[in-house]
Amino acid sequence: MDSSHPFECFRCGAAHEFEPPFCPECGQVSPGLVASGDLSVIVEDVASEKLRAELLAKIKVWFRQVDSLEADQKLKRGRWVLVSGIEEESGNRLVEAIQSLKIPARLGRVPGWPQALWNGGLIISAVAGLFAAFSGPLWAFLFFLIAIAAPVVGGMRKLRQMNPVVVDPLRDPHANRWFALGRWYSDLLGRLEPEDAASLKTVAAAVFDLRNRLSEPTLIATAAGERQGELYQKLHDTLATALDICRRIAEAAPADRDSLRKELAQLIDLLAKTQTWFRGLEEERVKKAEDLAEDLNQITRSIDRIVEEVRVPEVRSGTRESNRVM
Repeated sequence: MDSSHPFECFRCGAAHEFEPPFCPECGQVSPGLVASGDLSVIVEDVASEKLRAELLAKIKVWFRQVDSLEADQKLKRGRWVLVSGIEEESGNRLVEAIQSLKIPARLGRVPGWPQALWNGGLIISAVAGLFAAFSGPLWAFLFFLIAIAAPVVGGMRKLRQMNPVVVDPLRDPHANRWFALGRWYSDLLGRLEPEDAASLKTVAAAVFDLRNRLSEPTLIATAAGERQGELYQKLHDTLATALDICRRIAEAAPADRDSLRKELAQLIDLLAKTQTWFRGLEEERVKKAEDLAEDLNQITRSIDRIVEEVRVPEVRSGTRESNRVM
């Protein structure tokens, strides 16, 4: 993998400078985008040092907050848990990405105390119980303590081994919306003419670039509200609008497609201006707070205007059209 492009789509192999919600080239949702649930990704023993290094590099891209040293130690201990507390779709995607490296992985539930007590310590407990039955009071008491402690210690060890490598993954509150858009996007790419598919990819790349900039610890991102700000929320609407335009292009008669392509070009132009504005501020580093707020308001108003003019009612909720391709 090119070190200047740390994220690589495990499905199509396209390289990106940062991890997008889904790959702009094929629509595959990124493994690091997870939603909350009650499942865990369990990885079997990775015997090869080369495979361990490759998997660790991937994990560090998917989950930036991971402790590399601790993760490397856990990868050497046989079966281990990558991440817990995620839902099925997120887990299946991570399993598929890991298996693409020729490493066995599965989705499951980490055992609780009742299951953890079923371990090799029970054999020691049974033997100690027998000795306790035929020993004097003092030795019987000691063997009784061993009989109780053995499965408990074994259970604690088993649960410790099941502590996840990624302790607290950054669960995106909008993950399910990105999942739906990714499925819709992937479906549309196969139905569009090459020039329209290229335009849609341009929109996706611009939206993801702005999304990444808003996630960085910069002054402009903070001023824009980062992931909680209005501009960040509008990015989803912008991409949903582009997807709806492309859906109509795919379904329209050839004679009716030019007007729709002009609407898409207008959206691309607005995104390009927003990117230019962002880059300019990042380089300039100096701007009055009131001017910055006015610029942000102007951008969000422009996005709102285009979205309201272009987008059909069912996309307004961000669910009905997306569910059509789930």
